[in-house]
Amino acid sequence: MTTEHTPGPWTVESYDDNDRLNGWAYLIREVEAEYEAAHRSDDDDLMDAANAHHAANLALISAAPDLLAALEAVLGMNMPPAGQPGHIDWMQAAVMAQRAVARARSIGQNIDTKA
Repeated sequence: MTTEHTPGPWTVESYDDNDRLNGWAYLIREVEAEYEAAHRSDDDDLMDAANAHHAANLALISAAPDLLAALEAVLGMNMPPAGQPGHIDWMQAAVMAQRAVARARSIGQNIDTKA
């Protein structure tokens, strides 16, 4: 069974601990709410589920650049025309998309997206 990431949409807020983090931290409101509910209930199963969602969220976030590159390739954005160096055809774009999705779903595994 694979754990899914926290369902969207996500709301990003700045983290309010500027002394410790110099104002460079953000949190996903829905993820924070899940952790708060688990802590309040003192339920180990809820905390385990929150931690599993956290790992899935990290995998998704770390795959974001690959996901964006694959979508841009599919849409033909930021790409030279056919026949020019750097052009990506539909099959290459599909492979990029498959690898990006695999990385987003990796949850702690090291997926090589360059192979």
